[in-house]
Amino acid sequence: MFIINDKVIEDLWLNEKSIAYFVCNNKSYWVLDYKYHYQLNQEIEAQALLDKGQITLELFNNGLKQSRGGISKLNKSNFSQYLALEETVVLEKSDLKDMIIYDFSSEVLKSIYLNIECYLSFGGKITDDFFYKVNKIKSRLPRYYINFDRKLYLHTDYDLSPESSVSYDKWVATDSDFGYYIPDNDTFWILENKNFWKAMYV
Repeated sequence: MFIINDKVIEDLWLNEKSIAYFVCNNKSYWVLDYKYHYQLNQEIEAQALLDKGQITLELFNNGLKQSRGGISKLNKSNFSQYLALEETVVLEKSDLKDMIIYDFSSEVLKSIYLNIECYLSFGGKITDDFFYKVNKIKSRLPRYYINFDRKLYLHTDYDLSPESSVSYDKWVATDSDFGYYIPDNDTFWILENKNFWKAMYV
């Protein structure tokens, strides 16, 4: 049973871990994991470090064996193995709803949402406190969309370029808003008719 606690929230806030939405064999999965585990081909970055002399060949080989249960190239055929790893957390929609409202009262959430809409519609002033709270909400939204059926890799982790880890033929890989790809029934950020995906645009 997954338990939301301060450590989970902190890992998301510090961008150590992220939420991803996977599609594989006509099934969808919400996953919580370290964000470097969302690199489809981990050999690419490791090879770049090796070529620059920043790691040794021994570290290169050991790193690939140890990271993500030794699945250096995540694909459709080994995705079920990835889900079965101890450190891979598969989440329910209810878990994610609880996560997004964690340590926020309903009144504070209402105030945040009104400020988000005011900012987006009228260019309302952003205070430091408002910006901090919105960023907390954003840290709990998914950053990765990986669809093995349609060969799509989209992300909103704009400080990185994880799309460079996609070395498979005929894949589309880029930084992009992917909210519209997720079925309404799977979304968890619409709370009391308030669509907190709008926080992405603040």
